[in-house]
Amino acid sequence: PLPLVVDTIAPNAPTLKLATTSDTGISNSDKITKNSTPLIQGNAASGSLVRLYKEGQLIGQTTATANGTWELQTQSLADGQHI
Repeated sequence: PLPLVVDTIAPNAPTLKLATTSDTGISNSDKITKNSTPLIQGNAASGSLVRLYKEGQLIGQTTATANGTWELQTQSLADGQHI
């Protein structure tokens, strides 16, 4: 027989933040950067595919590590606010 495990518990929502190394504002936590290709970091379910979108367009993807961390260097972004 094939062993089967059913997991009905949803993983925690992934998180993301501007890496402190990319934060060039007054402090390293104000989320302001002059870096047009910032490094974004976060947490997600171990081994999951993380996709980063801007205005509905995929701008990068990576896979979360075994401990759930991930990071992604973005493509060049224009000046302005990116949410």
